[in-house]
Amino acid sequence: MRLVIMSTKLQLLILGAGGHARVLQEVLEEAGHELSGFVAPSAEGSLLAGELSCVADDEVLASFAPSDYLLINGVGSSSDLALRDGVFQKYKAAGFNFLQLQAQTAHISESAKVLEGVQVMHQSVVHSSAFVDDNSIVNTGAIVEHH
Repeated sequence: MRLVIMSTKLQLLILGAGGHARVLQEVLEEAGHELSGFVAPSAEGSLLAGELSCVADDEVLASFAPSDYLLINGVGSSSDLALRDGVFQKYKAAGFNFLQLQAQTAHISESAKVLEGVQVMHQSVVHSSAFVDDNSIVNTGAIVEHH
């Protein structure tokens, strides 16, 4: 499993609490990792499981030390890709890094180039010499062909 965590001291925070965030939470749990909390305007309506707490909203997170956290972009792409990209760009500019993750049933070729924050979901394949740019979702069952 390709789960890039730069340090065991980093706390994992997910941005968002909807359906995509819940799927990412499960992928992390399957790999033996737990979220420290989530970032959302409020905890109301959260689809995340367990006793996970809303640790901050966007304004509060901006005051956190980026060196202590690794973010996961839990904002899905169902209606407006600009929202997901805006979240990524905002926190990259503030000095945060994003987790790259691969579900246990996904496959990424060793020769593929997969950048920061990419999420490769269950039963997905990223083939030989493929390129997947920052903050992309290779969703369940998708195939990114070679070169």
